[in-house]
Amino acid sequence: MITKINTIDRAISEDGLSDVCKTVHYSFIKNKTVGEGDDAKTYSASSIGTIGLDAPDSENFTAYADITEEDAQGWVEAKIGADRLAEIEAGLDAQITEQETPTKATGRPWNA
Repeated sequence: MITKINTIDRAISEDGLSDVCKTVHYSFIKNKTVGEGDDAKTYSASSIGTIGLDAPDSENFTAYADITEEDAQGWVEAKIGADRLAEIEAGLDAQITEQETPTKATGRPWNA
């Protein structure tokens, strides 16, 4: 499962600090490729969300310009926690399984 950071909301100034990160918007993405070459088919699943960050601590503050994608990914994963991350990944696996071997369908019979 890949953690992708979509954007970070920040306050320009807060508690004497500049560019304070407040909210991280993220996606969890999982892909599965079945087959090889021209016969390969890739199934994808994703889940999006946001997390609010704790109030800034001037003793342990990373300026917005110095934040790496790995920093933000770590914040998201730490806030969500290992148990919930496992649940999310299981949900993505279920989405991919449904794509591979559908158990439901939609449509309109008059447009078949």
